[in-house]
Amino acid sequence: MCVEILDPEQVEQLKNLLPDCDCARFSDGEWYKFTKKTATKEQAILTFCKASGISAEEITAFGDDYVDIGMLKLCGLGIAMGNAIEEVKEAADRVIADNEEDGIAEFLEENFPG
Repeated sequence: MCVEILDPEQVEQLKNLLPDCDCARFSDGEWYKFTKKTATKEQAILTFCKASGISAEEITAFGDDYVDIGMLKLCGLGIAMGNAIEEVKEAADRVIADNEEDGIAEFLEENFPG
């Protein structure tokens, strides 16, 4: 669930009402995302790894906002988009061009030609 909350006290109230959810603030504006604590990008990757026999070290992840930091650190190669917030860029192994410049497409063409 994503909600816009202007009052920090209301954010805390909602956190208390939803104890089994994580709360992540988006980097632009006063938007917050509430998700079940077990429904994270990291958990999804680990579940995929278990089902497929692939290790997280073999995965390349792309991200640009707070909720992507853990995923970028978990995977073998964490890539921040050029438009990412500074915290994501610091957590990443590499920074590529932003979304508007087709950063992921350029990365894939350079690293997986043919």
